[in-house]
Amino acid sequence: MAFVYTDLNSFTPTVTALLVDVQSVYQSLYNILNTKKGERLFEPDFGIALEDDLFELDDDITQLAIMQEVITAVSKFEQRVLIDTANSTITVNRTKNTYDLVLLFSILGVNGQTFSLRGSFS
Repeated sequence: MAFVYTDLNSFTPTVTALLVDVQSVYQSLYNILNTKKGERLFEPDFGIALEDDLFELDDDITQLAIMQEVITAVSKFEQRVLIDTANSTITVNRTKNTYDLVLLFSILGVNGQTFSLRGSFS
């Protein structure tokens, strides 16, 4: 079976050495969204800069700024993904003091299906 994308498994390399197609893209998105800008050696622009936004008022402007930072970072560092910006959301969860992200996207070269990534920023 031929795979479109393969990457080394950075989470559990003892279980499987390679991640393919969808799993490969999910690992990449996880790495982008969990890396602060300036944190990666020799790649100071890699990741997202949410430190300032997370401590602003929880209003529409802050939500839009966070979503724009996510879209910019993913578009820049993961060209295999096309984000569905119309249906992706970020909402305030005041009980947990988080911003909850639902990112809908398709993967180039992988059967035209829509995938989702859900997570929280705190």
